[in-house]
Formats: sequence, structure tokens, C-alpha cells
Amino acid sequence: MKYPALLIPLILIAGCADLSKPYPAKELFSLDAPALSTAPATHPGALRVERVRIAAPFDARTFVYRVNESQYQPDYYREFVADPDRLITTQLVAALAEARVFQTVVDTGAGVDTPFLLETSITEFYADLRQPDSPHAVVRARCILIADRSAAATVLADWVVESRKPAADSAPASLAAAWNAALGDVFSQIANRLAGATLSPP
Repeated sequence: MKYPALLIPLILIAGCADLSKPYPAKELFSLDAPALSTAPATHPGALRVERVRIAAPFDARTFVYRVNESQYQPDYYREFVADPDRLITTQLVAALAEARVFQTVVDTGAGVDTPFLLETSITEFYADLRQPDSPHAVVRARCILIADRSAAATVLADWVVESRKPAADSAPASLAAAWNAALGDVFSQIANRLAGATLSPP
């Protein structure tokens, strides 16, 4: 019996594949940055934290590894339990509320008008595996503090904060722990910048 030419590669692949072998199960990880220290409210009034935006390719749930100077590799079997922008936004709101950089800190779902808002864009969020014996979690973010009064909005401050935290090894759990540490460091830097910000336009 003659098979069409296009079917021959499929037959060979099917013959070589072990169809009884299951695909590896996905591992799910949360983001849980360490809490910031509590202090008396630095600024009166309320701050609204806008939803954090994450640049591609770091915006997916999958872990992203930097393997050389120009190549990033997703890991489809290790991912976060939810979209990282949602997880990081929730963590950031909780951290700033705990640190009491403003009397009140809310997210965009609070449905209240606030005189100040914080926009955060994460431009780097990956595990640096360029040196296999020294893996690091990398987080880099740009933050813009805006005074939103009446019909006018004024940029009060514009910062870039970043952190590199070493991981014990390249195991997914170790990388997740290093990301949490890096996020905690970034949140602390944001809180310190907010605490020292001048809230009146120049």
C-alpha cells in the first residue's frame, strides 16, 4: 500500500513518539513580597494606585528566563497563579497601605476620587540565567506620581527603580522566592520615593 508523501513524516513521528507518556504537569507559583515597615502617615489625603502595566514579553503568566544578551525564553511549565500585573498591583497597594506613605491608599476599583495617583510600568521582570551558577531575579519599574486636581493633571515625580536579587539556585521555587525579594525591594524604594515627594507642583 502506498501512502501519500505528506503522510510519511507524520507516520514516522507517530511511530517514534511515546503516546503513553504524560506531559509534565505545570507548576504554579504566587507572588508574595515581604511586608514593609509601618509608620505614621507621611502625606495627608489619598493615593490611588493604578493597575500596574508590564511590558512584553514579561506580561504573561509563564516564567521568563534571560539566557544570553539578546534572548529570552519562556517556561511554559512554570507560571504564576494569575496574570502578574494583577498580582503585583494587589501586592503594591497592600505594601504602600502598610507603609502609610499616604493617609489612605486605594486601588482603581475603590470608586473614590483621589487627589494623587501613581502609575507604574514594569519594563523588566525575568530570571537572569546568563550565569547558570549565579541566577538572579530582576525587576525594573518606572513610576509616575500625578496630582489630579479638577480638570488638570500635573506630573509631580518620575522615577525608575530596580532590583536584582540572587536565587539559591535555578529551581523554579528558588526563582520565585528571589522575585518576591526583588519586588519587596522595589516596593520599598517606591515607598521611600513617595514619602519624600513634594506634593505641590513647582
